Amino acid sequence: MISPNLRTLEDIKEADKKSHRSGCRRMFNIGIQTNGHNGYYDKYRSLPSLLRKMNDTTLNMLSRSRLQITGGSLPYIDCDIKLYTSSDIKQCISRRQHLSHAPWIAFVGDSKMRVKFNRFVSTNVNFNWRIYNASSEQATSTSWKSYFLRNPKKYQHSLSVQGYRGTRLDFIWATKGLTTHRGFDVPEPQLKKWAYEAKRVPDVVIVGFGMWTMHEEFLLRLPSLRSVSSIAELWLNVAQVLEDLATRTTVIAWCQTRTREIAAIDYVTEEAINLSFAERLKRILHYSRTHSWASEWIDEVMHMALGYTKGVIIWDTTVPFSLANIKECKDMHAVGHSNHTAYCSPPHLCCDFVHNDLLTLDDENTMILNLLCNKFTSGNKNYCCSQHFHLNQDM
Repeated sequence: MISPNLRTLEDIKEADKKSHRSGCRRMFNIGIQTNGHNGYYDKYRSLPSLLRKMNDTTLNMLSRSRLQITGGSLPYIDCDIKLYTSSDIKQCISRRQHLSHAPWIAFVGDSKMRVKFNRFVSTNVNFNWRIYNASSEQATSTSWKSYFLRNPKKYQHSLSVQGYRGTRLDFIWATKGLTTHRGFDVPEPQLKKWAYEAKRVPDVVIVGFGMWTMHEEFLLRLPSLRSVSSIAELWLNVAQVLEDLATRTTVIAWCQTRTREIAAIDYVTEEAINLSFAERLKRILHYSRTHSWASEWIDEVMHMALGYTKGVIIWDTTVPFSLANIKECKDMHAVGHSNHTAYCSPPHLCCDFVHNDLLTLDDENTMILNLLCNKFTSGNKNYCCSQHFHLNQDM
């Protein structure tokens, strides 16, 4: 049953406008600006640990996410986050489709956006995802599962899928915002098309990039201010497009996962076993030293580039989740559990240098679902992004 307070498409659009200014923005943005990274450390210490029991012989880790442990409540967000079951998601999709259209989510950027896309698809396998042909605006006969088995997990191209009742997910491979990199810069026009040309646009566009460019800069030369200026220029180039797109839909700029520098010492040499000693040493230094602060650099320049844009939401509320995971990986490593199956394996992924662990990805996707669904499914609860929450907040 559709809420009597939300009967028309006009009501939905008005609620979406309010969500930019109230509960939705609070769910995504802590408000820690440039040079405020210590604030993230304060926040992560307030999160529950997934380590339940550990000594030099025993390791017991939870497989539930931090939002699941807390029931959707975080000490630094003043609204509750709804935990969605598969049936809840389908109910949301049905209600959205009844009033307007099925949800459409777009992830734009490099491999950190790719893993979000992959995780969303893989955790909703009952949606019967099919590869979607954007040019013909039709789903193909190729299932996501068969496509994924035939293609490497680290694919470097754009991809779309369509699933339950027309739900659509896009991944746009754009390592430099408006361009990508395959040995040379290739324009990626999709953001501009959505901002200025397309009749219909995604319901939410999540943008995150910078680490690929930083990686290339560091492998070619020693870290320098040129690395920072390169990233800053890319974000400045995309800022106006994102601001214009934000007049049409919800645009979220995602802050970087912090790097697990502890992973470099034990695992770079294994990946580079056929390389020379000098090349191995270069990679160890590259990952363990330069990448440890690269993510903070990228966030700094992103904040500066987007600081004066209107409508773009900067998403940093899961940075503490990343820091909490890194602390747990370091604690396991310190007592000799780096060879334990739980250390490198899903969901914790302590051997991955740069990407979020799977449980944090799940919590991030839960927040996206709150953005898209709470005004359809949350009832009278004080959930972020819900119609009830908006109507009781100062606008």
